[in-house]
Amino acid sequence: QHLRIFSLFYTLIKKMKLLSNLILLKPHGQSIRKEQQVYFMQENNTIIIISILLLSILLVIIINARLKRKNTIKKKALQEAERELIRKQEIILQRELEKKELEHKINDAFEQVLQLAKTNDPAFLARFKEVYPDFCKSLLAEYPNLLNSEMTFCAYLKLNLTSKEIARYTFVTHK
Repeated sequence: QHLRIFSLFYTLIKKMKLLSNLILLKPHGQSIRKEQQVYFMQENNTIIIISILLLSILLVIIINARLKRKNTIKKKALQEAERELIRKQEIILQRELEKKELEHKINDAFEQVLQLAKTNDPAFLARFKEVYPDFCKSLLAEYPNLLNSEMTFCAYLKLNLTSKEIARYTFVTHK
């Protein structure tokens, strides 16, 4: 469409030049006066200048429209990227909340197991196996003949209890 407009203006300019050349020629053997020639040349120059101005304005409008279109596309892409970033931030926030919740549960479970150990409760080993299943499985895989008392002692060590604390909780004297 833009090329069609440019070609129309180009054709118009060619026709104006052709017209001015015909006027400047001597029609039917008569000479045209110098004043008429100057007038037609000025008129032709005015038309050419107006055509060039119109072409320039049209070119500026076309460039502006393309830039607006590109700007709109970039704005849409930016808005989409912002939405994606907000969605990812929400996911991160949700995961952090889940992480804190799990840490709280682990801390509660650890405290519960520690309390059972301090009171030398018989349910200690069962609860320890629930809280630390991988530890117990790997220990039994390495030492299949491990007794419950030995497993309990390993559990105390896993909880980072000192030998004095283990002796105090199991009612054994420390040497």
